[in-house]
Amino acid sequence: MSPQDEDALKLDHKSFIDEAIIQRNSLFSLSQNTNILEDPGLTYQHWLSQLTASSQLKLDKYGFFAQSKKDIYRVVFLQLTGSPFEQSYQSKVITAIQNAQQTAQISNPNLKVFHSGLLFHAQHASNQAKREISTIGLGSTLGAIILLLFAFRSAKPILLSLSAIAFGFVGALAICLLAFQEIHLITLAFGASLIGVSIDYSFHFFSSQQSDPQKILKRIGPALALALTSSVMAYLSLTITPFPGLKQMGLFSAAGLSISCLTVLAVFPFFSPIPQRTTAKIFNFIQSTKRPNVYLILIASVILLALSGSNKPWKFQDDIRLLNNSPDELLKNEKLSQTLLGGFDSSRYLLITGDGWQSILQTQEELEQDIIQLKENRALGGIQLLSQYIPSIEKQKESQKILAQHVFNEESLSYYYGKLGLPKSAATHSLDLYKQAAANQLNWLSWSNSPIAELADHLWVETPNKDKAAIAALKPPIDAEALSALNSEKVQYVDKLSNISHILRQYRLEIMLLLALSYGAALFILSLRFKQQALFIILVPLMSTLCAFSLMSLMGIPLNIFSVLASLLILGIGLDMGIVLREEAYSCHAWQTISLSACTTLLAFGLLSLSETPVLYHFGLTILLGITFNWLFSWSLSNSQHSRECTS
Repeated sequence: MSPQDEDALKLDHKSFIDEAIIQRNSLFSLSQNTNILEDPGLTYQHWLSQLTASSQLKLDKYGFFAQSKKDIYRVVFLQLTGSPFEQSYQSKVITAIQNAQQTAQISNPNLKVFHSGLLFHAQHASNQAKREISTIGLGSTLGAIILLLFAFRSAKPILLSLSAIAFGFVGALAICLLAFQEIHLITLAFGASLIGVSIDYSFHFFSSQQSDPQKILKRIGPALALALTSSVMAYLSLTITPFPGLKQMGLFSAAGLSISCLTVLAVFPFFSPIPQRTTAKIFNFIQSTKRPNVYLILIASVILLALSGSNKPWKFQDDIRLLNNSPDELLKNEKLSQTLLGGFDSSRYLLITGDGWQSILQTQEELEQDIIQLKENRALGGIQLLSQYIPSIEKQKESQKILAQHVFNEESLSYYYGKLGLPKSAATHSLDLYKQAAANQLNWLSWSNSPIAELADHLWVETPNKDKAAIAALKPPIDAEALSALNSEKVQYVDKLSNISHILRQYRLEIMLLLALSYGAALFILSLRFKQQALFIILVPLMSTLCAFSLMSLMGIPLNIFSVLASLLILGIGLDMGIVLREEAYSCHAWQTISLSACTTLLAFGLLSLSETPVLYHFGLTILLGITFNWLFSWSLSNSQHSRECTS
């Protein structure tokens, strides 16, 4: 029985019965579809109509359907048994759906199929990310090969560099799988890009080998060890966070860089020196060019920071919705499915828990008055409750008392059937049917196996561990603050998108804190060797990051967690540049090393900044700007007066 019928019976049961008589006599009433003896007051029909009023779905012997002016929609609900983000599971389910679609279209060529659900969005994002990562990997590899051929005129450094990268990637992958048993796609993307940085070690080896191949390890060993230590410490700091994704990234990056660096130091010396290059003039020119005044550089940086702060201050956007790049077709399908299902918001709902289904149903029924108040205050557009489909046992008993008092008694039934022109025996028969039905309440097991339970399949969850929960679907407008006021031990307002955005914000704050600690730790380690010069080494990646963030803000591009993640890479490469330059006394060989390193990084992440995937775009653009500033600041702050030239 619907709440409206219950209130009407309590208020004036005679008027309620008169209205039921009018509906029974109407030729166009839906009352013709119900048994006149079993449902004299049409309470069942009213209850059923209330359930389907919030959506366009109707139920026939073939299942659920909806009808518009032009089309008829058959609705098929799929319940996933695995994670929609698992690629192997994605492939199996979508292949099965496509096979079923092809089979159906054989007999009906005009059949159109519209997909909706997280599975399809996850598949699109995964496929696009894999395509773009493959393109970026190919572009980065080809760029590195061309640069090595241009700089060294030999295939040997190419093969050695690729072997160092391969050892680093495979070793890091094995260590991560050993530690976590699985690895995230974003970890592979971020980690693979960082292992690409390991080619810096190869560049340093090849450049230094030409000047003094007999003492190569003695010359570059301390610099590489210091650069590796500072980078690994920065990435290992991610492993102390409580977030599994960051732990994987930190371990993968630290392991990959370490293995690549060890490969360079342990394997490369066994190969004969590479041929002399013919590009010395280029790097001699870079090394000897007059730098602008250091103070002018600092002043220009401060002006850039001030402009971004005054006109368009840094704005971090952690909203997960901004990272959605689903195609228009999928978004249209989502809109269509929401319309057919009543326009309920799939990402915001009330989660109700309890010791059992009866406890959960009673909790939902206790919320009814609060829901009415929310609707009156326009804090909520509508709601779907599991208790609307199956009342609790207590509620059923209460409804039976009301029906027995006002409808299913001799006086009311005799009046009702008499007005309809039926014999007195109809009243007796109807009362007997009611008593038989009232002897047994509708229990959960019987209801869950009935066809009508499919209408509410999205409103309840039962895990293999027998944990139970119900979901109250909400229709906009939804006032988050008003809904949150309903929170209790058994009721929780859930906003999935806001929760994910909150997690991203926590990730970002954790990374920013660890980034600051990494700068402090690197400054301490570098000061042990370079004394006061350590400050200039740290200043390069710090100013580069700040300027990259400022320029993006001036361009109207919001910052997010992936911009902050990119600043870790800016720090690592900036430290490598500073250490190599100072260890090599700003020689032409040092400029060759850091220039080739900057070029390979810009090639890789320049492609990322063209990505249609927001995650890769923000990450790549930050790197593109940061590495450019890294090289410019390294060149501007270096001393060209006491450096050694390259020899051809």
